[in-house]
Amino acid sequence: MVASRRMERTNSDIGRGVASDFDSAVSFVSQHAASDLKMSDAQKLELYALFKQSTMGDADKKKQPSAFNLVRRSRFDAWLQLKGTNPTEAKEEYCNLLAHLEVGFSRSETEGGKLKQRRPSMLTMNSMDSFSSMSNLQASSDKDPSEMSREELLASVNMLQSELLRLSVFKVYKEGVLSRCRETMTGEDWTPRFFEIKPGYLRCYKSREERLLRMEIPLFKGVIACRQLAFEHGSGAGAGKYNNFVTVQLVQSGNKKKVASSLSFLKLGADSAEEAGEWVAAIMAAASDGGSPPPTPRAATNEKKKADFGLRDPHKKHQMSLLSSDNEDRQSYRGFANMILVACVVSNMRAIFDSIMSNGILLLGVVDLSGGLEDNDLLVVGATCCLPAFIVAAFLIEKLSHSASSALCNGLHFFNTVGSLAVPWALCDYTGASPLVCGPLIFAATVLFLKLVSYSHTNAVLRRKWVAGETNLGYPQSVTLFDVFQYIAFPTLCYQTSYPRTEKVRKKWLLKRLAELLLTVAVQAVTFNQMMLPVLLEALELKRAGGGVPLGKFLLALAVPSLACWLCMFYALFHLWLNILAEVTFFGDRLYYKDWWNARKIDTYWRTWNMPVHQFLVRHCFMPCMELGLPKGASMFVVFFVSAVAHEVLVSVPCHTTKFYAFLGMMGQVPLIAVTTYIDRKLRGSQVGNFVFWISFCIVGQPLCIILYFLEVVK
Repeated sequence: MVASRRMERTNSDIGRGVASDFDSAVSFVSQHAASDLKMSDAQKLELYALFKQSTMGDADKKKQPSAFNLVRRSRFDAWLQLKGTNPTEAKEEYCNLLAHLEVGFSRSETEGGKLKQRRPSMLTMNSMDSFSSMSNLQASSDKDPSEMSREELLASVNMLQSELLRLSVFKVYKEGVLSRCRETMTGEDWTPRFFEIKPGYLRCYKSREERLLRMEIPLFKGVIACRQLAFEHGSGAGAGKYNNFVTVQLVQSGNKKKVASSLSFLKLGADSAEEAGEWVAAIMAAASDGGSPPPTPRAATNEKKKADFGLRDPHKKHQMSLLSSDNEDRQSYRGFANMILVACVVSNMRAIFDSIMSNGILLLGVVDLSGGLEDNDLLVVGATCCLPAFIVAAFLIEKLSHSASSALCNGLHFFNTVGSLAVPWALCDYTGASPLVCGPLIFAATVLFLKLVSYSHTNAVLRRKWVAGETNLGYPQSVTLFDVFQYIAFPTLCYQTSYPRTEKVRKKWLLKRLAELLLTVAVQAVTFNQMMLPVLLEALELKRAGGGVPLGKFLLALAVPSLACWLCMFYALFHLWLNILAEVTFFGDRLYYKDWWNARKIDTYWRTWNMPVHQFLVRHCFMPCMELGLPKGASMFVVFFVSAVAHEVLVSVPCHTTKFYAFLGMMGQVPLIAVTTYIDRKLRGSQVGNFVFWISFCIVGQPLCIILYFLEVVK
């Protein structure tokens, strides 16, 4: 009894050692590309069969793939040949095979890890039988085919087909990194993935290092792959980056019917036209070697088969509800988003119709310009045309820096930059012009001020490096009048000596974006005048009557329409207008916003919703503060202070008031950032912070500022 227990314990230890070596071997194979492991096709096929036998046991003959899928069929047949082999023995054979192949893997010095003389595997013996059969076939090939029976011909064809599969199943046509395109609610999302093309299929892995299979597409004769030249914009990492696409259409070339597959169209991004052409050629070659497409359903005949209405068991496996948190399958909720969009449109249209029935068409009173502009308004409009003078002055100052002292030029840049904002500010305050006229001037002056700050700061750094002897800076060759005006026209606030550029203007695309811009501005105007203006006028009447203004009622009344106006502003400015500017100026980097709508922290929102301003503040405010020795928290506070001042200038100067509502609203984001950061740290992965963000903006922030500034402007 003691001896039997000792034997059981020894076998258990050996089993654990084999399992450990097997896990190490599997990890070793998964970390190397197929081309890195220098093995023959037969060895790779044997390794695959041993792995399946070790992990899943005997193959089920009923699940044998169709003969039309030649690659999968040969792999399954190799696995089927090991039927009856013990999984532990299969693991031992797997480790021994990998160690004997001398591909860089070595087993541990445990009892189970000692190398043994490898016995010929069943797969190898079957391969020998195959070669023997091939020899027999070659010996019988001297016969005249007309003298061979039908059975002999079929056997010969099957032997040739099996041998062809055995030799080509592990051939790799091409492998590398491409970006896969997926359609999302906001456009196209590009994700880099590692692709591998083998005879009969295209495999997609998460990355080259992490060989996690994400997708496998069957390739066969009739698959269409082509290269397209275009410039698309998306919202993901590869947005606006790929001019060369590889499209794969899984259709039959004869009748053009869709193949029964989970994916019928695939769009991939390549870095160059040559690379895209190589991938297309590899896909077509793999499809040609993949055999014929699956058989199409036969035409209906007059003979109707009797339907089987017998009882069928509907419950065959463990499944989770689609909306359950236990469901690991990725679900699409786009239908819910469409339903919410339809509900919002219908509810807002009803509110607009009610406003028209009770108050009339208020938009006509706004667009009526029969009275013309006043003299003060015309003076402000004329001052807008004088802003290019500050651009020319910045260029002349930078030219002067090559012969004058750096300190003098920096001082001149400072006065010119401050003057570009101070002069329009003083003009608006002196004339008291309408906010509708002062608003565009102050907005343009603020943008010009930020651009000139970046221009002077960047050139000062480049000038210092150039004097120190550094080369390849693009300076001072970039100091030209054309360069500075081109930078002012670009949709960016950060100056560089060079930018990514596009090759042409897409006229049809440009006309569509202009039409969308006009439509979005019209929707915004109708929403403000028909849904927000009556509420604001009601609040004004209550204040003039001497009664209190119930803020809660008006905040809720303005929440939805103010959110709609704000979203229209975001779409019109950041998605349409900036993309239109980029298109006509051949500007390549068009990532003007990220997925701010998913922000669970307030600071995440401010970093993602306005990328041009965020990039400017990081480059010309946050990083200089860090270089001066300020801690990160203090540097972030300085950034928010500068942003708060800019918001106050954009609102208070055109409205001719100094109540600091916008400034206080921006500085109030600092404690809110701490709150949402604490929530995200304690409730990691929850959406509580996102709800706090939307509530603070939709119900409290924007409606409150609109009411307060409207009452001040009208007063």
